Amino acid sequence: MSSELINLKETYVLEEKKDEFFNSLVKNSETYLSMRAIDHLNRYGLDLPQEARKELTAFLDERTISLVEKKKIEFRQVLLSLEKESEPEARKKILTKIREDFLQTVNFFHAKPSNVK
Repeated sequence: MSSELINLKETYVLEEKKDEFFNSLVKNSETYLSMRAIDHLNRYGLDLPQEARKELTAFLDERTISLVEKKKIEFRQVLLSLEKESEPEARKKILTKIREDFLQTVNFFHAKPSNVK
């Protein structure tokens, strides 16, 4: 992550008036859209207002946005749905989705400690 992006995220976190922060960004840039989508999800959870839902859908449909940014938003949505779900079977399905869609490429290959036989 570049230092510029880190500074931008620090500014976002410390800014009390989030709308002023978003006004300082280039509207409809990748940074603006991804940070705006995360902001909406953090504020409203899965119960997004109509306008925020439109923005989120447009963001996920946008072809110029990187796959990494889209995956961050999708992951946040899945975590919110897991948080909201109380049925054990539905939670299992969500956890399976997380494993298959987001953790599939993570490899954990560690050498066994030498004292373990």
